[in-house]
Amino acid sequence: MAAMGSLVSVERRERVALVTLERPEKRNALSIELREELAGAFEQLAADDGVACAVLTGAGPAFCAGMDKSQFGGDRRNRERLVESSVAAFGAVGRFPKPAVAAVNGPA
Repeated sequence: MAAMGSLVSVERRERVALVTLERPEKRNALSIELREELAGAFEQLAADDGVACAVLTGAGPAFCAGMDKSQFGGDRRNRERLVESSVAAFGAVGRFPKPAVAAVNGPA
């Protein structure tokens, strides 16, 4: 599997999928778009019989700064996307049927 998108990359190393948060300039803060890409990546990996496990890490010096608070608020649709993308991402990771490991680099 090649790179997923601009905010989440997936690299295959034999049967291991290395999933990397690719937003180092924001310490990999979880934007709406990043959460949407993360959900898609884990859903695809769950369905891939060639993947035995996943390793989640962050690009740059920090694993993940948490939610991107700059996107909080806004109109109703933005607030809905905040919730929907969170449910999708955290649900996809939580339901992942294979072993998943966080390779925490730096602050988390």
